[in-house]
Amino acid sequence: MNTIDAIYMLQAGAGLLEAVPCPTAADVDLNGVVDAIDAMLTLQYRAGLLASLPT
Repeated sequence: MNTIDAIYMLQAGAGLLEAVPCPTAADVDLNGVVDAIDAMLTLQYRAGLLASLPT
């Protein structure tokens, strides 16, 4: 997961994309929806603000 993936997540959450390339991996918070929260968690993880992503 990287910042480009987060952009895809934001676009999907805004309805600009019908689907992301890897929907299972993109659902970071495991709630069944790819949205801005998934993008936020990804960006925080990549910036070193989170030690790990939810599993």
